[in-house]
Amino acid sequence: MTVFFYLLASLPELYLDKAPPITHELFLTRCEQWLSQPQQEILGLCRHDGFKYAPEQNLPSALSKWMDFEHSLRLFFARNLAEKAGGELPPLAAGLTDSGAIVAGGKVMAEEDPLDRAKNLMEKRWSFLSGLLEEKLFGLDAVCIYSLKLELLEKAALWDREAGLKILGRILEQTDTDEYGQRY
Repeated sequence: MTVFFYLLASLPELYLDKAPPITHELFLTRCEQWLSQPQQEILGLCRHDGFKYAPEQNLPSALSKWMDFEHSLRLFFARNLAEKAGGELPPLAAGLTDSGAIVAGGKVMAEEDPLDRAKNLMEKRWSFLSGLLEEKLFGLDAVCIYSLKLELLEKAALWDREAGLKILGRILEQTDTDEYGQRY
């Protein structure tokens, strides 16, 4: 337990409304100094990108709860999008075990603006992770939660409404021309 305390105490605090004070790469380098190989492998499962649902694994309780939440959230979005497109719905038997994720997903989908939707989703994930941290202030659970929050902040740092509008403008400009470059 002392190892986790020292590791977490050495890390800068994370804030939802601020840029990440440390890169994920540097965070993992620090973790290598303190964590055993099996602990580092568990930490490797703490990714929003490349998420792999593994309910059968023997994982720390906070990580298991996050996996259930994230899986349920993603299944909610998949069902929602498939329903809007008139496609086949993913089976409920495959998940939707976390009712909080369904409520969070519904609030996110209510947003009209894609950037607002992404921000809302990040806030829901952040809030869920903060709730887990209240249960597990130290230990591998807390290190996993730090990793997940840091990943959220790194993604949010890339969001830029003006840059997105410029890219959208270029895409729309290209679609307004025929194969010879003539505008419609």
